[in-house]
Amino acid sequence: MTHALLSLLVLSLPVLGWLAVPLPAADLSSDAKLADVCRSAEKLMVTGKGEEARALLAKAGGAQPDVRLVVLTARSYLCWRPTDADAAKRVLKSFLDQPANRNNAEALLEWAHMLRESHDYRNALATYDRIIRITPRELRAYYGKVDVALAQEKFKDAEVAARAALDIDASQPESHFYMGKVQERRTDKPGARQTSVSYFQRAAELAGANTRYYGPLLFAQMMYAAGDYAGTLARLKKTAPGDASVAFGEGLLLDSQGKLPEAIAKFQGAIAVDPAHTYAHFALGTLWTGHSLTSIFRGTSSRSDRRAAIANPTGTYTEYATVRLQDPTFPYMSVIDDFSGRMQASESPGMSPELQEQQKAWQKYWLLLQLRH
Repeated sequence: MTHALLSLLVLSLPVLGWLAVPLPAADLSSDAKLADVCRSAEKLMVTGKGEEARALLAKAGGAQPDVRLVVLTARSYLCWRPTDADAAKRVLKSFLDQPANRNNAEALLEWAHMLRESHDYRNALATYDRIIRITPRELRAYYGKVDVALAQEKFKDAEVAARAALDIDASQPESHFYMGKVQERRTDKPGARQTSVSYFQRAAELAGANTRYYGPLLFAQMMYAAGDYAGTLARLKKTAPGDASVAFGEGLLLDSQGKLPEAIAKFQGAIAVDPAHTYAHFALGTLWTGHSLTSIFRGTSSRSDRRAAIANPTGTYTEYATVRLQDPTFPYMSVIDDFSGRMQASESPGMSPELQEQQKAWQKYWLLLQLRH
């Protein structure tokens, strides 16, 4: 069964993808040296130096490949010019083809992620299931299944996967976050969005000093009028006054008051502190359409008198594209899709040189997010 499933995954590769690609391998005297090489390669990739990162990783190679070098090499081909998705697949396949590595969870997780990003949902799901059979308590495989299901709008399947992660270990904040993410997307279940608040709240509590769950929590509390928004923001200001989500929360409050230019400044501040703050990118992009978040999500008429002055379609395009790269299963992708459809209908095809340069920045944001996990 194991060999058959691996063969099935290989079928998704192009025939020309079997050409040889230099595969990095560990030949270092210590794990500390290997970790240092990986950190150096990550820094090179974040600054757009993909080829230099690949050269560094290849130089660290030897007879026995190390999964960390393999994963980073694959990512360098996937994210940085000259990009080559087939080469990234060949790197991972070369590693997984070796009998000793066929059950390596890290490599399989990266393989599944690559399949998911390529919209090969069937094989991505098969890979996540394979990982779970090998390592039943690997929570990242369940999170991956949630993302695959959400990408296909199979909300019940997504909830089953999220529930399985919670059943394995309810002390992990990420598991609560994923369940909240599912509830926020469930358009087929009345009151689900309000339910998401309690899951985001629990994730924030369990995370302690890690504040990454406060963005979705504050957004849900404000937009769904559920929970203690003022209390959450006050506690965050006290414990982490310089955090990006403090500026984000203040921006939401200004938005609810119709003070859109002031809200924009706050959201820009949040992104300056944390470029991977997906909710701040979404909020900023929405305000640059000239509408307030509150008017969209609460159905109110709250709107700035300076609406025309803040409208910035290019800014909206930039921020929404960043959201799409950072989280393809973002709860409000329908809002982004609606805007993108209208942009395509009203403007000539193609991307301006300015937006092409911004695309490079979006790639960096996406990579930064991936390296954090």
